Amino acid sequence: MVRTMHVTTAQRHQELSAIATSTVHLVDQIARGYRYAYVATCPLVGCVLDELGLVVTLVQGNFRGQSHIWLEADSFSVDPAREYFDGGALVEPLRSSSPYVAEQRLPIDWGRTEAVEWFANVFEVPEISRVRSQWILDYLLRTFVGSYAA
Repeated sequence: MVRTMHVTTAQRHQELSAIATSTVHLVDQIARGYRYAYVATCPLVGCVLDELGLVVTLVQGNFRGQSHIWLEADSFSVDPAREYFDGGALVEPLRSSSPYVAEQRLPIDWGRTEAVEWFANVFEVPEISRVRSQWILDYLLRTFVGSYAA
């Protein structure tokens, strides 16, 4: 895990938004419109945020009555699948009035291999999707964390 220096709330929002938006663009290249692919990036994004030194939580619950998962990190919700629900922001400050209803919060406790598998298993051919998943994770780590152990 890499230690981060103190950043303002606005800087953190910008950083998280850049990560979430890049994730969506990467999934668009391999599975445009397949909502479950965007949802399945949560573990990949969680790995990146963990590498940045953030405390990350996977949240299971619902979004406006639909079963869903998303991430929470540094007082923000991070949801790469958000645009498929209502076109809303991928990253928002946590607040009491929200369309997200948490039922269970789980600390991020998987490694990169498990995160890659999670994404790969939402497709019919996990062997091919595993390569794509690793590509997404590697890109995000290179772009937002810098040098990393592959």
